[in-house]
Amino acid sequence: MPDGRIDLSHSLHYNLTRLTRNIESKTALMRTTNWQLQEAKAHLSELVRSVQENGPQRITVHGKPAAVILSCDDYARLARKKPSFVNLMRQSPLMGVDLQLERDQSLTREHTL
Repeated sequence: MPDGRIDLSHSLHYNLTRLTRNIESKTALMRTTNWQLQEAKAHLSELVRSVQENGPQRITVHGKPAAVILSCDDYARLARKKPSFVNLMRQSPLMGVDLQLERDQSLTREHTL
C-alpha cells in the first residue's frame, strides 16, 4: 500500500478458508464409522475421539472389515464374566417349584399327508 500499511486481508482470508476446511474434514472423520487403515493411522487421535463420542469404529483393509475399535467402557461391558447357564437357572425365581409335566409316551403319532 502506498501509505506504508500492509494489507493482511488476503492472508487472513486464506488462513480462515484453510482452517474451515480442516475443521470440516476432521468433523466428517469423527462422524464416520468405517475407516480405511491408512486413514486410521493418519488420524489416530480423531479415531479415538470418535470412538468415545460415536461408539465403535470399524477399520477396513482393502475394503474388507479387519478390526473394530471400542471404548474402554464398551470393552469392559463385553468382557465381564457372565454366569453359566446352570447358575442362571439356579437363580431363577422358579427354582424349587414342583412342575407336573406329562409326556406323551406313544412311540409315533398319526399324521395325514
